[in-house]
Parts: sequence; C-alpha cells; structure tokens
Amino acid sequence: MRHTIITSTLLAAAFAISPLALATDGQPARPASSAKATATTPQRHHHRHHRMHAMRHGGHHGMHAFRKLDLTDAQRSSIRELTRASFQQAKPAWKALRQKRMALHETTPGSAAYQRAANDLASAEANAASTRVLRRADLQAKIHDILTPAQRTRLADLRAKRIERMKAWRQTRLQKAKTATTTSAD
Repeated sequence: MRHTIITSTLLAAAFAISPLALATDGQPARPASSAKATATTPQRHHHRHHRMHAMRHGGHHGMHAFRKLDLTDAQRSSIRELTRASFQQAKPAWKALRQKRMALHETTPGSAAYQRAANDLASAEANAASTRVLRRADLQAKIHDILTPAQRTRLADLRAKRIERMKAWRQTRLQKAKTATTTSAD
C-alpha cells in the first residue's frame, strides 16, 4: 500500500512541475526563418496546449487528490515548498540533458562525433532516469510524512478508486476497438 501511495504522490508531483520542465528556457536562439516553421510542429503545439491547460487549472497537475484531503494551510505550504525544491533541484539536470540532445542533433549522422554524442546522451538519459525515480521517491516519502494517518488512508482510497476508473476506461476502449474491428471486417 505504501508503494502505491509513494508512486501516486510522485506522479502527482511530477505532473505539477511538468509544465515548468517543458519551458524553453536555455534553448539557443533560432534564426527568424526557422522560428515560424518550428512554432507549428506537433510537439510545440502539444507543449503549448499543456502549458495553457496548466494555467487554466492553477498549474497543479496531479494535485487534485490532495485537495480532497482537507489539508491544513501548513501542510499545503509544506507540500508546495517540497515540490518547488524538488523542481529546482532537477532543473540543472534537465538543462544538461537538453544540451546533450542538441549536441547529438547538431552532429552529422555516421560520423565519429555523432556516435560519441549518442553514447553521451544515452548514458546521461539513463542516469537522469535513475535520479528522477529516486528524487520522486524521496519527494513521495516526504509528502507521506506530512500527512496524518487519516489523510494517508483517504489518499490510498482515492488512488484505488482512480485505478479502478482507469481499468474500466481501458476495458471500454478495448470493447470499442474490438467492435470497430469486427464491423470494419464485415
């Protein structure tokens, strides 16, 4: 049960800070001719949509479950401060990964420099994934310690209900896909 709580809280925290991670700070300036072309790419559109959605909902993705826990102001501010600190701690690593991705993108495929850049990026991505999981687990544990036993139980119940809703949604999607496949085959 604790694993579920930790995972859920970490995911909530990650969603809460993800709009900030997608910001384009530190990205090299592009020529005016390419700025227009890249502004309409699907990836940019997705990030812009995600940021707009976050602004509409107060920027607290994944924190909806905490709203149902009747947190005190002190708990709320402590959780907010923990997630902000976690984000600030992760920010330099994200920027370093972005630089490694750009280095790979800027090299010529098939060259020795390209292979070195690919190897650097692969090891950096692996280290970043490990660090991200450990940072989320640490954040989850700290948030768990802030909650009262009753709030922990309530949070576990909310997460279990969410998992059940997701399972039901998946089953509905599978049924619709099967129905669409059989009707198109006829």
